[in-house]
Amino acid sequence: RLPRWQQPLLGRRQFPQDMTAFEIDYFFTFDEAQWHLIGRRREHVRLGAAVHLGFIKMTGATLRSSAHVPSAVLSHLSTLLRAREIQIATAQSIYARRRTLYAHQRWAVDVLGFKPFTERRQRALVRELRQRVVEEASSVDALIEHAHRWLYQLSILIPAARRLRTVARRIHRDAEHNARVTLEAHVPEAITASWLRQLFLPHDNVSSTSEWLQKLPRGRARPRLDEVLDRISVMREWQVHRYAPLPLSWAQTRHYALRFRQRRTNRQRLSAPQRLELVCYLHVTLIELTDMACSLFDLQATDLRRQALHRAKAGREQSDTHLRELLLRMRRVAEDPMVDDAAFRAQFLAAVSATGLSDATRAEAVRRELVRDHIRVRALLRSLYPLALEGRLNSEAIPMLYPQRYATPPSPVVPRAWRTLAQHDDPAQRAAALDAVCLLTTQRELRAGTIWANNGQVYRARTALFLSPTRWDDERTHWYETLGLPVDFADYRAQLETALTEGLKRLQRAVREGAVSVDTDGIHLRHFVTPREERSVTATRQRLFNEIGTVQLPDIIVAIDRQTRFSWALLGRRPKNARELLTTYGAVLALGTELNAHGVAMMMPSVSEAAIARAMHGLEQEHVFREANRRVVEFAWRHPIVNEWGRRDRASADAMSLDVSHHLWNARVDPRRRRAAIGIYTHVSEQWAVLYDQPIVLGTRQAGAAIEGALRQTVVDHLTRVSVDTHGYTNFGMTLSSLVGFELCPRLKDLKDRQLHLPKGFRSPLSLRRALRLDVLWEDIEAQWDSLAHLGASVHCGHASAVDVLHRFASAAQGDPLYHAGHALGSLLRTTFLCEYLTNETFRREITRALALGESYHTLQRFMYRGAITGVRGRRAEEVRVISGALTLLTNIVLAWNTQQMELTLQRWERDVEDFDIHAIGHIGPHHFRHINRSGLFRFKGLGKELRILSSAYPDSA
Repeated sequence: RLPRWQQPLLGRRQFPQDMTAFEIDYFFTFDEAQWHLIGRRREHVRLGAAVHLGFIKMTGATLRSSAHVPSAVLSHLSTLLRAREIQIATAQSIYARRRTLYAHQRWAVDVLGFKPFTERRQRALVRELRQRVVEEASSVDALIEHAHRWLYQLSILIPAARRLRTVARRIHRDAEHNARVTLEAHVPEAITASWLRQLFLPHDNVSSTSEWLQKLPRGRARPRLDEVLDRISVMREWQVHRYAPLPLSWAQTRHYALRFRQRRTNRQRLSAPQRLELVCYLHVTLIELTDMACSLFDLQATDLRRQALHRAKAGREQSDTHLRELLLRMRRVAEDPMVDDAAFRAQFLAAVSATGLSDATRAEAVRRELVRDHIRVRALLRSLYPLALEGRLNSEAIPMLYPQRYATPPSPVVPRAWRTLAQHDDPAQRAAALDAVCLLTTQRELRAGTIWANNGQVYRARTALFLSPTRWDDERTHWYETLGLPVDFADYRAQLETALTEGLKRLQRAVREGAVSVDTDGIHLRHFVTPREERSVTATRQRLFNEIGTVQLPDIIVAIDRQTRFSWALLGRRPKNARELLTTYGAVLALGTELNAHGVAMMMPSVSEAAIARAMHGLEQEHVFREANRRVVEFAWRHPIVNEWGRRDRASADAMSLDVSHHLWNARVDPRRRRAAIGIYTHVSEQWAVLYDQPIVLGTRQAGAAIEGALRQTVVDHLTRVSVDTHGYTNFGMTLSSLVGFELCPRLKDLKDRQLHLPKGFRSPLSLRRALRLDVLWEDIEAQWDSLAHLGASVHCGHASAVDVLHRFASAAQGDPLYHAGHALGSLLRTTFLCEYLTNETFRREITRALALGESYHTLQRFMYRGAITGVRGRRAEEVRVISGALTLLTNIVLAWNTQQMELTLQRWERDVEDFDIHAIGHIGPHHFRHINRSGLFRFKGLGKELRILSSAYPDSA
């Protein structure tokens, strides 16, 4: 597998000026067979042969004859070859004859097994790049990088830069031309022209309708929902929805829409490529607004239910007060000897009638409060009309929402609990009760996906989450093999039964030994004490970071960029000059800290606020921070010290709340901090690196985010275990994680109340009967086995997001056969996990340690982002995602720099110091930040020597 840190070296024709000792040792140290072949060369040309062999191994291309060979490379090879050391040389000066130089180049190509870049291989590359540009909407520079990687991995010699760039430009141009032709055939030119005219007409007090469409709601109150619906209504008047979906990939559509949004043009005439961007922009805007309207409807419906619950509780409290007063008064009456039984009975009944006491339960009281709130309920239902929701044939909500669609509207399905209110004598009360039923049914079915918005992405039809039936029929065998699942459910059942039997035997043994107890109160685990940190660990940590010393944050950024070139990934190319590089750093700081463009410009006097703001908009591409973070992590993992911290294929996943303005519609109140916040969900490897980050909405189940991050991260080939807390777990989530090939390990809250679920008829030990529930039917799972595999394949290949799948198959999907099967299978998988968790103390400690590591990383995140996201940023998904990516990049940079300095310090200690505890290193992580100064002026070495060195690291590769 090609490491990402090698990517910038591919295709070069000359040595980089800042090669590290690691790179020299990695590429210019050969195996025994290669040394033998070098030794067969004549003695005076062995050095040249080794130079060519290592250079092709490093770059996948041949060395230019006039290229300078660094003295460090010459010294390294001279030492290994035991030859006379040469300080300065070019590739040509090593040889007496030019023919020998070219002969050695060909020899090195043959030794490494590289093949020439022929016309046939160029056609294969063109097919690969055409698919890439459609699936990911890659730029020309991104296509060239992918071509370098593809050619190197297939051992094909990388051609000259000009030839490769010509191929990439032609493919990119053809892709845009094909997209434009496809859209022109899909959307008539007259329609596009009318959209363009209306888009730039003045609207209210805003300069143009385009800016009005991009202005998102400030908060989640009911008027904000009306603002979103007004925008949807305008776009439906323009007939934008009639041309959806567009005949382009989702990546292409978003790419062109983002380009139009960043252009900020007010021209009434657009070129042909810009008209393509216009159509995609309107399509994506309609999708975003539709999803936002559905989310706001869900929030408003939840608020109405919550307020009804509060009023019901207040009424019950008031009733309790009245009841207490009634009892005291009746006691005084009963103690009066002048009152007989008949008078007492009459006074008691009159007092009870006056207090208005009711025997209704709290649930009945909530239903009555919703009926009393019929004005707001009916208004909220009316707001759904512009969305034109669709539903399944058996949907209960659609006939109540849109009775006008039916010649004879079917009778509404009223739940048993609502029938008394729905059959009230008063017609107004009956209508209010039916509205409340419609509201609750619509919210439930919208969450479950049995009704959907045709122009939505998150709230789309549930069938859209699955691979198409035709594709699934064609690829079913392939996906069963890829997921590692047996086609016959009987084989899977036998494996799971074996695991359950062995787990219960271990648990029974633990009960006999007293490590676990089972009684009527539940399962009790003998408390294990987490060992305190030894004094030697504390002393070694303090000594280690004291020797590392204090450092400025800009110096860390420059040092890591010199090693990883993460700025290449952010820009999608080499920086043109030091000023562009500095502007990129400023944009990352403005996005990844509480500072904005103005604040960073004040701390970097040589860069203007406008330049930083433009750079911030340029970083909104979806994959730039993913690639930059991957390069930084792979650099950190090049140091041997990371092997002391744990395994690379295991991670923990947890969310950190980031304070935001309460004006953001997607903000929620953090229950711990009692502040408006959004969540940043991160996957942290045991080797102290953030593998994946994603923004989430607080207060929602995080199992989907845990699965999505484990699948989409590309730093590790395959994660085998992800530790989560209770919020990151559901039964259906455990099923999905098992289907896609990794182990979800939750640290569950209220462990004693957790039951062990088993299939009906399963033989279980008598000593565990109090904790067992034989409530799972194998037949329910077997009937949906192919559908579960179909869903797993859809998530694994990226056709559907695990977040969307878990959102659809949450508790609102109760009654659905697929949900029931996934929930049942997840409960069995949880039983096998709990048996391991309860009986294996090492396993428990590993999960606890992994989650503690994630919490420690959140402390570093809060050091980087001390303030709150203002109301100006964070309303769009792209804005929140880019903030999350920048924050993750800055924290990964700190972790990588600390890792490097810890490695260098340990190397010095091993040479010079004897009295240190080497075993303590495994307990000291690189998340220390007290030695880092992130305040004051960001000088970046005053634009002096360091920036000149850094700029010289980006020569033209042609």
